[in-house]
Amino acid sequence: RNLRKRSDADSLAAAALFSVRSDPADALRLIGQARSAVLGRPELTLLHVQICTRSVGCDPKPLESEMRKQDPQNGVGWSGDISRANDAKDEEALDAAIGAAGRAMQFNSYFMTLAARLSEATAKSKSMPLNDAIIAVSGELAGFGLPDYTSISKGCAIERMKRPGLLEFCRQLAASLVAGDTLMAEGFGVAIA
Repeated sequence: RNLRKRSDADSLAAAALFSVRSDPADALRLIGQARSAVLGRPELTLLHVQICTRSVGCDPKPLESEMRKQDPQNGVGWSGDISRANDAKDEEALDAAIGAAGRAMQFNSYFMTLAARLSEATAKSKSMPLNDAIIAVSGELAGFGLPDYTSISKGCAIERMKRPGLLEFCRQLAASLVAGDTLMAEGFGVAIA
């Protein structure tokens, strides 16, 4: 509740994070306010994408496009396209999304950036001590399913490697994942290399 009373972007983003399971519509409103309070922070845009995907009637595609503009060297902005193409069993769209993600230099989920900033904001709001805020924020962030590493893995599965150009796309994506900001991304990159 204390976070909602503050007007800074990180406090509003933390309030959104803590409310997404109980009230996704309110979480969308709060993350929208957070992003309006400060422009050009791709980690907040990714959090917005993650909240949007959990909210009925929210289309994450415009947010994903915005994130790709904010951080064009980050392949995570293509993970939604990879997931949708995989779900639709659209081989050409999946190849294109893997290729686009692979052209990025890294695959960052901003986990540590978000954990640090939102934990600090939570502690400053007197909602809880910093050590408890770190645990709470990290736990909530870990609950998000983005990026969808399963779809990435399926997209670069051995049985698909006969598709023209896909082997090179997957090698590039593997390098992008290995250069990412989490052990999870690095592990998936090593696995598909």
